[in-house]
Amino acid sequence: MVDLNPFADVSPLALVALVAIYFVSFLIRGLVGFGSNTPAVIFSAFILPPHDAVIVSLVAATLSQAQLLPQGLKAGDWRIARPLIAGSFLSILVGVWIFARLEAAWLMLVMGVLLAAAIAADMAHATERLGRWFDPRVPTFAFALAAFAGLFATIAGAGAMYFLSVYTRWACPGPWSFRGTNILVAALFNFWRAGAVALAGLFTPKLLVGGALMLPVALLGGWLGGYLTERIPARRFYRILQVLLLLAAASLAWKGLARI
Repeated sequence: MVDLNPFADVSPLALVALVAIYFVSFLIRGLVGFGSNTPAVIFSAFILPPHDAVIVSLVAATLSQAQLLPQGLKAGDWRIARPLIAGSFLSILVGVWIFARLEAAWLMLVMGVLLAAAIAADMAHATERLGRWFDPRVPTFAFALAAFAGLFATIAGAGAMYFLSVYTRWACPGPWSFRGTNILVAALFNFWRAGAVALAGLFTPKLLVGGALMLPVALLGGWLGGYLTERIPARRFYRILQVLLLLAAASLAWKGLARI
């Protein structure tokens, strides 16, 4: 009989923590238009095996895109999104190949180091300086940035929009366009990443069920985040979250290193 219980080895308390992780992670995406995968992957990797944590998050994120995608299609700018999607096409395939071949302990270490570096760079606004060092008006800038982000995020399980938002922030004429384009890019990015993972045969019935079970929690969190968009100081909330994510990513890297 096919094992369809993705959380058979998870205690009831840990399962409650996992549900809370997904709720808060997708509430963040509802607030700012992206950012659900990073906390979902980092914190759930303390509960699930790292490969499982990444794939369950990918399934939930991909299925939940239907909730925000209409906003992305309405407000997103395809002119901005196209080079980003094109640039990440091949690098996501390479990233999936590397991801599938990393042992669990090494994946924990790599995930922790990469995501900690991305969060620290975001906190220090280091990624924004790319627009000063390189000319965003050059078409190859968006393509190269997306190629790097696709490889990075597919191996680490998250983090692409930390880099891609550097370009969308510059290219979008206003905050509504910025949020809509981020939603559009994140959705298309996740769809292709899920397709690449499927081509690699990494989806299992158990992991698909795990992602589907997290979907109602993700949808509720995303809805509440969208409702609260103009009602809470999202910037301050996001800053606190960055600190927690940085500490958790560093802890995940240490846990992986201890297992090698």
